[in-house]
Amino acid sequence: MNFLFRVDAGDVLGLGNFFRSLSLAENLKVLGHFVIFCFKDSNFWNNLRERNEISFFSFCINDNSQIELIINYNIDVFYVDGNVEFSKDSVLEIKKYCKVIFYQNLTPSRQYSDIFIYPSLNNSYAFFSIFPISTKIFKGLEFCLFNAEVYKLRPYKFNPKIKKIGIIAGGSDPFNCLEKIFHLIDFYNNSYLNSFLFFKGKDNIGCLDSIQYFIDCHDKYEGNLEILNFDHNEVLSCSFLISVFGVSTYEFLALKMPVISVAHNEQTLITLNNFDKFTNALYNLGHIDRLEKGIFHDLIFKLSDCDNELREMSNRAGKVFDFQGINRVTNILLYE
Repeated sequence: MNFLFRVDAGDVLGLGNFFRSLSLAENLKVLGHFVIFCFKDSNFWNNLRERNEISFFSFCINDNSQIELIINYNIDVFYVDGNVEFSKDSVLEIKKYCKVIFYQNLTPSRQYSDIFIYPSLNNSYAFFSIFPISTKIFKGLEFCLFNAEVYKLRPYKFNPKIKKIGIIAGGSDPFNCLEKIFHLIDFYNNSYLNSFLFFKGKDNIGCLDSIQYFIDCHDKYEGNLEILNFDHNEVLSCSFLISVFGVSTYEFLALKMPVISVAHNEQTLITLNNFDKFTNALYNLGHIDRLEKGIFHDLIFKLSDCDNELREMSNRAGKVFDFQGINRVTNILLYE
């Protein structure tokens, strides 16, 4: 079968949807199918192509080229990951040639898809009421997709000798959350016995200047406060993780890592609250812009000194995901 993946990524859109789609595309390719990507222009995509870092054909699209690709490559399935909005007419035109599958598209366009996949616990009537009876809906965390690297990693293993705290905010951090978290930490409080590792994503556009300035000006934090390039193994070497809620949060929970999570906007907060309510798999601190410094400090201090709590968090996290989402979604693309 021939698949066209529409995956916009980079800058304010982040990278989580790209890496999980790439993992799915690689799975389809191994099974003998043909996949090409199309996307809205971005520095991230342009840099990928310049460095030949993607093993699939990829095309920057304009208003007409999407349909042209579908026709020219005899596409069987048009797969869209993320919040890409389409007019009703454009989707109906695409449906003349192939099946349309939307994955976690939260725009009103979702109602026009043949198949809608929603890897979340949001079951609100308002969200699903706009779908016609003809649309097949698959929903739940069992349909979560991860970066291909995640499937190769060994799960987190608690080590009481490790006193490192990891902080991540996705691939691009467009809302500057790494620096917001930095300003919530009271580095002048001598009760901290931990190192703080801030991991910047591959396409980071957030401002990290104040963190770097603090590191440069305070010799006593040398080695105890660092800005590092994102690396799954380095993150897993920490005792626990502070994560801005998103695809990466799911990935590290699947790897049994204890996680404190915050939301960067109201829509993400709804998803975080639902996830917390139904799984109890992380510490939910709500919206980052409304988080009180004292509450944040108290939780970090508590977890830094409570080995049993970290072990229990790890156990709860490990019960949420089973790593079979990629096979379930693959089967939907091939057989539904």
